[in-house]
Amino acid sequence: MIVIEDARWHPFLDQTEHAKLVSIMKRAIKQAMKQAKHLASPSEFTVMLTNDAQMAVLNQQFRQKAVPTNVLSFPDHQDDHYLGDIA
Repeated sequence: MIVIEDARWHPFLDQTEHAKLVSIMKRAIKQAMKQAKHLASPSEFTVMLTNDAQMAVLNQQFRQKAVPTNVLSFPDHQDDHYLGDIA
C-alpha cells in the first residue's frame, strides 16, 4: 500500500513518473525479498510518501534525532504476511 502524506508527491504519480516510481519500488522489493526468504507468501508492506518536516518528527520520535532522514523502516515481527512500514 502507498500512503501519500504530502500533496507534492502527486505530480510523481502521473503516468510517466508513476512508471518510474513503480520501477524503483519493484527493484527495492526484489532486493528485500531476496533477503527475506523465510517470509510467508504473499506478503505486503506500506510505503508512506511524506515531507522533511514529518520525517524529522518520525526520526525524533523513533531515533531521537530531530532532523529529517531519507528513509525510516519499521519492521513488523508479529505478522508473517505483513512486513512493516517504510517512510
